[in-house]
Amino acid sequence: MKNILSIVMVLVLVSGTSFASRLNEPSPAAGAGVMRKGATFKVFYKAATLSDVKVSIYNSNDELVFKEILKKVDGFARPYNFSTLPEGTYTIEISDGRSTITETVNHGNPVARRHAHVTNLGQDGKFLLMVPNKTPDIITVSIFDENHNLLYSGREVIDGDFAKVYNLKSESNKPLFQITDSKGNIKLVND
Repeated sequence: MKNILSIVMVLVLVSGTSFASRLNEPSPAAGAGVMRKGATFKVFYKAATLSDVKVSIYNSNDELVFKEILKKVDGFARPYNFSTLPEGTYTIEISDGRSTITETVNHGNPVARRHAHVTNLGQDGKFLLMVPNKTPDIITVSIFDENHNLLYSGREVIDGDFAKVYNLKSESNKPLFQITDSKGNIKLVND
């Protein structure tokens, strides 16, 4: 009788331990990704089990701009059109009750970079600055020496491509040109 009772106790302990270990096992993780095409961001989501999934979109001020709940899904691919939203950074949050996944996206044009090129003309401090441009703009040209001392600063109204020779009168062998456009884009160049 003691043997039977011992066997029953061992079985109860083993089954209890087995049940408890299943409770401690984490559920398979959900995954998500975002692809951009123009002003549309396509969200891909996949999980191991069916659940209600909430998709929330927040602007850069953490204000909710869109929310929807998809009932009993284990995956989806859905497009979200941002064309009516202001340009900026947005957070897409996908929550299935067990986990939350966030993806940060930038809506609008990426920050434009100002292109420029400087050529040393080899004549006592003469440098040619060239700035390709397609639309009218106002740029500020600042020129610094090797020690970051300002040698020149001036504004230029440009309409199309711009080129100008700056005569630094041998004040610097390696000047640094800083070009800033009206949108605040900055380009640093040296020869």
